[in-house]
Amino acid sequence: MSKKTENKKEKQLTKPEIGFTNENISIQTIRENQEAIKDINHRYKTWVDFTTIISDYYAKIPFRHGGYDYHNPIGLLNHECYLTIESSIILATNGYYRPAISLLRCWYETSLYGIYYNDHKVEFLQSMYEDEPEFWFMLNMSNFIKYLFKLPSFRLFDMELKKKREKNELKKFRSFQNSMNEVYMELSAYIHGRGKVRIEILSINPEEKTRNYNKTNFDCWNSLFCIVSSITTTSFILYNPKLLNKYPSKRKQILGILNKDFIDILTKNFGVKY
Repeated sequence: MSKKTENKKEKQLTKPEIGFTNENISIQTIRENQEAIKDINHRYKTWVDFTTIISDYYAKIPFRHGGYDYHNPIGLLNHECYLTIESSIILATNGYYRPAISLLRCWYETSLYGIYYNDHKVEFLQSMYEDEPEFWFMLNMSNFIKYLFKLPSFRLFDMELKKKREKNELKKFRSFQNSMNEVYMELSAYIHGRGKVRIEILSINPEEKTRNYNKTNFDCWNSLFCIVSSITTTSFILYNPKLLNKYPSKRKQILGILNKDFIDILTKNFGVKY
């Protein structure tokens, strides 16, 4: 095919008529939020590093069913999250705040479900590999969180948080379990547009057809981004507290994205080295 024919074919292609990227929004977002962008990059890289450690560890544990080899659930679902997180960051920096938050909920669900499915591999197979709907296993987030707190490490973590609260060392945190539920409800509320503040963040203005950079909305997304990264990281540590000790070069970096109270409890009560 000649160059001329190729150029002619290119000209005939129809592209979507939506302005997905608006350079002005992304440039303004990055320019005005340099410290936040650095923290976002650091948190994302740290999360990928930690979940790679988790995936590699559980990949060594054979997972066979019916004569077939399968991916370990926790590794597969965490790997699925990488593009979800990247997409959320791209959307947030380009002014699509509500869709960016919806992907944070997807990240929250998908990564944490890996813990449950790692303990319930038959249900994982029904959810991921069966073609018939009657075999699909649906996991409800509130039930999943209840399951987590049947595990001794999660219960102990909450008991230690309660002690800190009683000593007035931890004023804002009621419990890790409550926090996990509340964060999920908050992420869901933004998706469904419940409440005045949450409707405002959708940036819906019938008189405005173009997107604009909104500092308040970006900060809201970033706050939720940090919370999701912290809760998922803490949960993975609690699921296998000693695993992190095998990676001294990564420990401090991974623990560093958690608040100091969490670090204190993990190091004093779970044998996690800092």
